[in-house]
Amino acid sequence: MIYFLLLLVSTYAFDQCYIKETTRNCFKYYDQIGNFTCDPNLVITESGYLCEKAFKGRTVFTSVVLEQITSVDDYAFEGCSNLETFTFKMSESSSSWDYIGKSAFVGTKLKSINLNNIYLIDESAFAGLTSLQQITFYKYFPSIIRKNAFRNSGLQSIGYSEDVSYIYRDLSIVDEYAFSGTQLETFTLYENSNMYIGKGAFSNMTNLKHFNMSGCPTISEEMFAGDVLLVRISFSENVIRLKKNALKDCVKLTKLHLGNVITFQDNLQYITELFYHGVNAPSGVLGEINLNSAIKVYVSKNYAAADLKFLTLTATKLSCNKDQKYDFNTSTCVACENNYVTYDGCSDECTINSYLCSWKDETCLDYFCSGYACNRCTEAGKKVFDYSSKTCTDICNTVNGYYLLGDGRTCKNCNILNCLKCAEKEIMDPNTNFSYSSTKCTMCMPPNIVTTSGSCASSCDVQNSYAYYVDINGQQVCQKCSDILTNCKKCTSNNTCLECSASSYLLEETNECVSNCPLNYGKDSEYKKCVKCTPNCENCDAQSSNGETQMCKTCELGYYLVSDTNECVASCADYYYPIEGSDTEPKKCIQCERNCVSCSGSQGEFCSKCELNYFLYDEETPQGCQDQCYDGYYETNENEIAKCKKCSVIENCVTCESETKCTKCGNNQYVQEDGSCGDTCPEKYRKGDGICEECPPLCRDCQASGKTKCDVCELNAFYLDNKTCSKSCEEGYMEMKDTTPNWTCKKCDDNNCKTCEISTKETCVECKENFYYNGDSKKCESGCDLTTHFVNISEKLQMCSMCNKAFSNCQSCTSQQCTKCETKYYTQPDTPHTCERDCPDAYYKGDGVCTKCTDNCLSCDEYFCHSCEKKYVLSNGDLTCERCQDKSCLKCSQGKEKCDKCESPKLMGKDLTCVDTCESGYYSINDEYCEMCQDQNCAVCDRFECKECALGSFMSSGYCRSSCPDGYYENIKVCSECTKMASEYGACKQGDLECIGCSLGNNSAISTSMLFALLCMAMLLF
Repeated sequence: MIYFLLLLVSTYAFDQCYIKETTRNCFKYYDQIGNFTCDPNLVITESGYLCEKAFKGRTVFTSVVLEQITSVDDYAFEGCSNLETFTFKMSESSSSWDYIGKSAFVGTKLKSINLNNIYLIDESAFAGLTSLQQITFYKYFPSIIRKNAFRNSGLQSIGYSEDVSYIYRDLSIVDEYAFSGTQLETFTLYENSNMYIGKGAFSNMTNLKHFNMSGCPTISEEMFAGDVLLVRISFSENVIRLKKNALKDCVKLTKLHLGNVITFQDNLQYITELFYHGVNAPSGVLGEINLNSAIKVYVSKNYAAADLKFLTLTATKLSCNKDQKYDFNTSTCVACENNYVTYDGCSDECTINSYLCSWKDETCLDYFCSGYACNRCTEAGKKVFDYSSKTCTDICNTVNGYYLLGDGRTCKNCNILNCLKCAEKEIMDPNTNFSYSSTKCTMCMPPNIVTTSGSCASSCDVQNSYAYYVDINGQQVCQKCSDILTNCKKCTSNNTCLECSASSYLLEETNECVSNCPLNYGKDSEYKKCVKCTPNCENCDAQSSNGETQMCKTCELGYYLVSDTNECVASCADYYYPIEGSDTEPKKCIQCERNCVSCSGSQGEFCSKCELNYFLYDEETPQGCQDQCYDGYYETNENEIAKCKKCSVIENCVTCESETKCTKCGNNQYVQEDGSCGDTCPEKYRKGDGICEECPPLCRDCQASGKTKCDVCELNAFYLDNKTCSKSCEEGYMEMKDTTPNWTCKKCDDNNCKTCEISTKETCVECKENFYYNGDSKKCESGCDLTTHFVNISEKLQMCSMCNKAFSNCQSCTSQQCTKCETKYYTQPDTPHTCERDCPDAYYKGDGVCTKCTDNCLSCDEYFCHSCEKKYVLSNGDLTCERCQDKSCLKCSQGKEKCDKCESPKLMGKDLTCVDTCESGYYSINDEYCEMCQDQNCAVCDRFECKECALGSFMSSGYCRSSCPDGYYENIKVCSECTKMASEYGACKQGDLECIGCSLGNNSAISTSMLFALLCMAMLLF
């Protein structure tokens, strides 16, 4: 490995003890040449990065400045016990992203550190550094902070070089316990809906008072557990995931805002007021959630759950406007004070909008920015300064560990350990300006209680063998328990015992202290209780609080004791096998070996079925379950049980893939094609790396040339130049069958010859495509000229012949057709091998070719159509043919709307359209067109006479009349003759029945009945 030494010597004879390793471009400690006196102030100005363990354990250094280093690798300064300051610089314009490696500064004495352009702070980088107080970030806050990065360090503050609104803009991952146990008082997240926050990331921060969620959606498991001073989580209205024990032991956090929660796992241990911004009740409730029934839940006007149910609680709906807040004393909406805003009308208080120093709160004196709020409020009696939230509030939170000073505007801590409520006011001496407070506490922080001395303790005193109890209905102070509860040390009332004396155990079901716990109960030695055993357990020991972990000794009759879970079950489950027990030993379920589902044997050593992805060795001896089959075994599946079976069937087989397929042989043998082992390989195979490798196709022996080349081909196969075998020679080669040991292929002498042969001398029997045989030169030459074409002189050989011999009147051609005719001849469209003087219909004479007319044109020239096909008519200036409008029209020479001739059986009507039959007054001529009848009053006629008159006309003597003559009457479009008797006397209406007129000269009278007709006739007779 090559190194390049960089030594910087100062005027004080101190040396910069480092070296650059050029192969990795990283720096590390170096003092091996000469007698160096290392400068305790390490300065590296070159670019690169620090190697892993670069300066580990070097106690000489007290400060470090890195100006162009991109990263500090793992353990770089671990154990540098005198290192107190560290500055990590990069150019402001640099695009590099730097990181601090694992445990990089563990064991140092860093008090402060300056970091620039950091992307990642890795695991435990500053863990346990109790000396570390200040860290300053330049340009960007890290994007990723790995687990335990600052855990249990003394970190009190984080400084920034940029505008505060950008300091967390890249933060995306805060891993497990990253800031756990630090001394920070405030922390603000960057708004990032995809941010990952690990378990306990901000837990056990005993000075943390305010945390800004910035709209991030997750409060992770144990995120704030043990943060005993945390009083405020702001901008948590978008939180939709509240994980297990997230707020555990946050004794001062009594108010919380949440969004539309989809994961709910925390019990809200000390929360008294919950402000829920979601529309629906929480979904995804995991585990057993026990919410205190005293929690007040407030929801917005959009909350949709039936009966205002919120898990086990009932919510109160707030319906204030956005510029109002809810007054909890009057249960009404009131306007917000100046300089205050609300959130969605569902906020429990007006929040001062100054935590980003964007404007000044007019109610605050001595205003300054330190995260949020101010130092002192303006007017006594109107506003009080709350030291916990650094804000001016309407009232002092005297039920949360604070009391009001005598000045009437300062709210301070009670200064009594674990005290929530103390004396209402502090006494102020106006002469000395010294204040003192009452030392008696009236309300303690749970689970502490007020002692008789006014302090807070975890339990009541025991005096003169008497126990005390907490009066939960009064002021929660220790008082004497009743003598009725024998051996009771602690109780909640005069008949409810909580803890027994040292020699007794509390049996809560009967509220008594007993020396021995009854059957189905176990002794909890830590909490001195009788704890009920797990179901079906007869005798057990309780090992922790409230029996959360129990050790069952014996089960009830008919049940088995599970060895590792201490449960009692009716039958053993998978991964366990039963032992029936004896008089001295209980029935048990013993766990099988690892990854075994079903087993037997005195210790479960014989497995009969493994879990998925594990294999059971198919032998009588114990093997356990393995994740693979080793040499000498192969994988198989029998009755849905994955097994490893021995490769014992195949002789000399070392590894196999089935009972009959070996993959590796022993004793220098080779794997055969059938999976067996043999000393040699058969024909068409070669000896490879322990296996018989198949030769290429048609190859008989390939041992020397390898499995892709051939040495000797099979019979009737030809050996090619590329050491492969073929059933025939390639184009341009001739077969040589008299060579040994292989038939071979010899290249033809004529490069344009496709197939050649040799008898006495070489002869070409087939030319390549587009080449013909020249009988004079005996060679294949390029194609025929335009006036000639190929002709076959043998099955495979062609020569050139004149076109006009093959095709009449042809000037140039191919072997298949004529391509150009002689002058005044034209190639035909349907028979391109012929040349004629004329072109068929629908074609015109072009340049030696019959060229098709436009569509539906019957005759044309190069420019115009002269006539169209049937059903079409010339249009567009005789350029195109247009279809007749009537689809039954065969000819429409007068225009597409007027038909000259219709297609049978249609007839051409009077308006030059095609009709099925002639209309009234017309007749058909030759079944082609309709002609008008000669008689205009005729409805049906033929060429010679009228057959039927039109309505209102009557046929008489072959003509249609408007009325019938005398002696006739109208009879359905026909004039019918009156009878002789009636006709002699004039006219009649209906035959002989009614005469309507008598002849002149007769003394007759018109009658309307038969009687008058007879009278008329009688008068004529007489």
